[in-house]
Amino acid sequence: MCDIGADFRLRDAGVFEAWYKTAHTAPQLLCDAVYGLPELWSPEDARLVANPGCYPTSAILALAPFVVEDVIRRDSIIVDSASGTSGAGRSSFGVGMHHPEVSGNFKTYNVASHRHTPEIEQALDAACEWGSGQDTPVRITFTPHLLPIARGI
Repeated sequence: MCDIGADFRLRDAGVFEAWYKTAHTAPQLLCDAVYGLPELWSPEDARLVANPGCYPTSAILALAPFVVEDVIRRDSIIVDSASGTSGAGRSSFGVGMHHPEVSGNFKTYNVASHRHTPEIEQALDAACEWGSGQDTPVRITFTPHLLPIARGI
């Protein structure tokens, strides 16, 4: 089974609830979920595969080799990502997504509070387990940006 929402991306129901501002509806299944990034983890024997978010996928795949080889400081990683308006989905549609507001602009949103932050940190922490054995937790400053385009990341 594959979950394309965010419900099983985070291993800790408390972290999920803190970032998503809602109760987790199936915390008993969290231990069964495998993070579905096949470049790093094999979901072939998994009962439940958690589909990663688009921002986390781009950040994790770019940064994992550096944290595994211990060539960057894990406690102060900066991730600046940009997406077109379709990345926000329909639930986020509002005045800020109208063409006159977006066209010609490149703007930040959810600075220091974007819900993909703990997902990126969790996956990079897991990748660190393959590296030098350093136990410094990964901490990122994640700043998402809205591009003046409909689709793309």
